[in-house]
Amino acid sequence: MGGLPRQGIEGFDMESRRTVRPADSPFVHAVTNWVIGNEKTSIAAPDGHWDIVVLKQNGQTNILLTGQTPQAVSLPFAPGDEIMTVSFKASAFLASIPPVTMLDRGILLPKMRKSFQYNARLLVRHR
Repeated sequence: MGGLPRQGIEGFDMESRRTVRPADSPFVHAVTNWVIGNEKTSIAAPDGHWDIVVLKQNGQTNILLTGQTPQAVSLPFAPGDEIMTVSFKASAFLASIPPVTMLDRGILLPKMRKSFQYNARLLVRHR
C-alpha cells in the first residue's frame, strides 16, 4: 500500500499483531509492539505500570508519557496504526514528576524533526 494512509480503505482486512517482550532492565517491565488490525478500539486494563508510548498513525509519530490508571480506558485505533510501548515498573520514576501527578494522565511529549524531548533533554532519536 506504499505511503497511502491505511484508515478508511474499503476492504482493508488485517489481523492485529502484538508481541510482548520481557525486559532485562530492573526498571522496565516489558516492551510491547502492536500493529492494529480491524478493531477500532481496545481496552487498556490497569496493570500497575507507567509507559512511554510511541504511536504511529497516518505517517505521523507521537510520543506519549502515560501514568498509571486505576480503571480500564478505551483506546481508539484505526487499521494499520503502530504502537510500541515501554512499560516501566511502578518502582521506577522520573525525578522531575511525582508519580501521583501522572495518575490517570498522559502527556504528549514535544518533538523536533527526528527526536523528542522530556524536561528539556533530548531522549530518543528515531529514524
